[in-house]
Amino acid sequence: MKKFLMTLSLILVLVLAACGSDKGTSNETVDEEKKTIEVDETVTAADYTAKVQRVKVEDDVLTVVFDWENQSDWDPAHFELLGIVEVTQNGEALQELDNDRKYEQIKHGSFDVYDLKYKLIDDSDVTIRIMSTNEHDDSEGTITVSLE
Repeated sequence: MKKFLMTLSLILVLVLAACGSDKGTSNETVDEEKKTIEVDETVTAADYTAKVQRVKVEDDVLTVVFDWENQSDWDPAHFELLGIVEVTQNGEALQELDNDRKYEQIKHGSFDVYDLKYKLIDDSDVTIRIMSTNEHDDSEGTITVSLE
């Protein structure tokens, strides 16, 4: 009988501990603060093909998930040598955050994927412009993403 009461008490404590946990509630709140928007837009230039896969919004930070292929004569090259990514909101350039990864060089014909992070001004639409730095190539792509 003593073992039965001890086991029953242990089960009761475990059930109460599980019911009192607000872990599920906090995960739901975190999920509401995070938003992922699929974009899947490609911009082609003489020296690269760039694709914005998706954007993620968490708090006041916009993350642009971006991949590109080095099609240039530069071997290896980083994207900033071949193209510029400009992200604006309400006509104002967004502050870029901690994007050292974009300076990693890749060989001709190779792909790379990285995240570009920006500080958002508000919840209005974001415009992503990808422009060639090649003086003989005026390729440009503009992608507008609604954050609402």
